[in-house]
Amino acid sequence: MFKHLNFTVLIATVISALTLVLIVSMGLGTYYKLKTKSTISVMGSVEKTITSDRAKWNIGISRTMKTTTEAVEKIEIDSNTIKQYFLDQGIKAGEMTFSPASSAEQTESVCTQNQNGQVCNNKFIGFTASQTITIESEDVNKIAELSEKASFEIAKKNISFMPQNPEYYYSYEKLKTLKVEVISLAGANARERAEEIALKTGAKIKGLSEASMGIFQITPINSTDFSDYGVYDTTTIDKKISVVLRATFVLE
Repeated sequence: MFKHLNFTVLIATVISALTLVLIVSMGLGTYYKLKTKSTISVMGSVEKTITSDRAKWNIGISRTMKTTTEAVEKIEIDSNTIKQYFLDQGIKAGEMTFSPASSAEQTESVCTQNQNGQVCNNKFIGFTASQTITIESEDVNKIAELSEKASFEIAKKNISFMPQNPEYYYSYEKLKTLKVEVISLAGANARERAEEIALKTGAKIKGLSEASMGIFQITPINSTDFSDYGVYDTTTIDKKISVVLRATFVLE
């Protein structure tokens, strides 16, 4: 009886072991097929020219007088003069913003030579009042034109005029729409490249496995600038937007 029981246990053990080997073999075979699945990775890219539709221009003015009151009063006169100048040039009142005027004591270092060497002291000059004027307009060409000639014309009015370079932007809402478009174009470009490579090797593209988007770059048209964090050029009216997309395709 015990011998018969041992034999039965032995048979059951062998069957279980064979079943386990079969399951493992099938699993390894599936894993191997998955691991050896043929894929191809390519980079798709696209560039598109855009024209800025908004400009921002910051301008500083200042006056130095003997008292704070004189400096602030003079900066107010200068501010009104500049405002009228821009109105005459076609800039709308709503496109101009004037910051509150500020003032600070102004000194300069004066050095004299004596028997002990050079001695320097701060000499009081007066009080300097300053103000910032910001112009934001959709007429980017007018801002570009004014930035070239305003300094000379306002300087003739005996006003300390300190303009920064205008900044040119592409509207945020338009940029969102454009991003979707260029991503789609970059994806199409990636597939074209993959199909061309596959064709030369006698394979066919079955489908997309994965894709990852690179950084958007907005640069001057002839620029080769690139940054891992992205570039947004504001120095030119006409510029280009570019994007790179990495895609992996499964081959049949």
